[in-house]
Order: sequence, then C-alpha cells, then structure tokens
Amino acid sequence: AAAAAGGGGAGAGSSFGVPAAGKVPSSTAHAHQPPPLQQLSEEMLDYYNQIAEDIEDSKKRQEVFLRLDSVVKNRFPFAKLIVFGSCAVGLGSKKSDIDACVVMKDCPELGALKEEHGEDDYKRFVLSEISKELEDEKSGWEVLKTLLDIRIPLIKCTDKTTKLEADISFSNAVMHEAKTQLLRKFSQSHALVRVLILTVKYWSGQRKIRDSFMLNSYAWTLLTIQFLQVKMPFIFQPNQDQNVKM
Repeated sequence: AAAAAGGGGAGAGSSFGVPAAGKVPSSTAHAHQPPPLQQLSEEMLDYYNQIAEDIEDSKKRQEVFLRLDSVVKNRFPFAKLIVFGSCAVGLGSKKSDIDACVVMKDCPELGALKEEHGEDDYKRFVLSEISKELEDEKSGWEVLKTLLDIRIPLIKCTDKTTKLEADISFSNAVMHEAKTQLLRKFSQSHALVRVLILTVKYWSGQRKIRDSFMLNSYAWTLLTIQFLQVKMPFIFQPNQDQNVKM
C-alpha cells in the first residue's frame, strides 16, 4: 500500500483532515446483493453515520489542538506541535484522540538542550517539562500519564473542557508527515473507503485483536486499503464517479 501512495498533498502540520460532508446514504449498498450482504452493508453504513466525525467535531479538535500547541510554545518558544494519525486525515470518529508530535526548530537553544541533556535524553527532558506545564491548573489540561521510559516517550492528557484526549510524543515528524499524506490520499479517494476503514477498526477493537501485542490501528488501516486496491482498484483512480456502489 505504501509503495502505491506516491503523490503529494498537504503535510501534517496543524491541519486536520476534512470529514466528508453529510452522511453516506444507505443507497450506496448494492440493491442486488444477497440479503445477508445487504444487511451487512446497511449496518456498516448506519454505524459509520453514527460515529464518524463531522465538520463541527473537526473544528472542536482544531481548537483543542491549538490550545495544546500554545502550552508547548509557552515553555519552548522554538517548538511546535504537528498533528498526525486518524484526525489528520479525516478517518477519526467522534471519540478519537489527538495524536501530536513535538517539532523543534534548529537553533542555538536546541543545541544547548542537546549539549546539556544528551542527543537522546533531551527529548525526555522536553516532554517532562511540557508535562509540568500541563499539570498547572491554569492550563486547562489534566495529565493522565507521562511515560518517559518507553521506546517512544509520550504524554497522555485530557482537555478539561471538551474531555478530548491527546497523546504528545517526540518522534519522527518526517515519518508522520509521510503517513499522513498516504492516508489522506486514500481517505479522500472515495467516501466508502472511510466507511470500511472505520468499520474494520471498530471490529478489530471489539475482537481484541488490535493494539496490545497485535496489529495497531495504522496496520489495520493499511490492510483495509490493500484489500480495496485488489478488490476495488477503480475507486483509487482520479475523476471516477463517486456514486460507485459498494
């Protein structure tokens, strides 16, 4: 799937994926499908229409993200957050959390941090300082966990106003941007791509075969895209009729 991505598109940055306008109508299911498949298609569409984020959800996440970014910049003016993951490509649900990554401008201040704390440990120091900022009552955030001793250190926190959760990491921003471009291209290729991806993510979570020692959400998304590339390659072609039946 990754090899087939190609193309460009917007980077991760602070932009969130634009959800599809309106709901996906049940008429997108094949009327001539066998009854069991008709029922499955209708149930998938009903589920998607209930949980898929809409424009208002996306705007709310954008506002929360900007507040989180301001907390980071308050402590490290030469740093910023970029958003990645499902929310950045329009594949989020109403309850999806915000995945954010710290990016620091190459400047003397960054060099001083690396010199004082080491090339590897300065990232842990930065996250620990951000965690302290978030723990301040005036920040409007609640820190759930600060995990500094894992392979990719991160902070898990919740916005007190909206109750939206966010994960802040200090990992490979270039990789996150590439993944975001890949998923954004596919999610915008056809409305039914979003339906199937969200359904598969829900199904794998319910069956407890996602995340913990299993394939993560990103892996299930790529498997779904690969399935669609093989079974429905026409929906990934430009200028195709968006009324293609499922």
